[in-house]
Amino acid sequence: MRSANERRRILAGDPPPWIEKHPRRDYVIAQALSTPDWVDRKALALLYREARRRTRRDGCLWVVDHIVPLTHPHVCGLTVPWNLRVITGPENAARSNRWWEWTADLFEFPEQLRLLL
Repeated sequence: MRSANERRRILAGDPPPWIEKHPRRDYVIAQALSTPDWVDRKALALLYREARRRTRRDGCLWVVDHIVPLTHPHVCGLTVPWNLRVITGPENAARSNRWWEWTADLFEFPEQLRLLL
């Protein structure tokens, strides 16, 4: 998400025109809604910058992945630095929006993320 202002517009039901035309409109909106106002946007920008740097360096696509996915029937991750990691594009595509309970082991306090099914 480009700015907190765009997030507020989405929450108000008035998304910017570029979002309405975006091919991944639903994902962009989900990402906006999952980015809290208090998040350190500089830390987020560093992750995206690192993905671009690796892409240039390696010649293959690197992307920022949500460890806990944004769109899943059982969980909804936030767009915060500790829920993001830089991985290759093919790895991200293969993973899709899957969630496995062991994914919580990637966090410092995984017991807080266990599914209660």
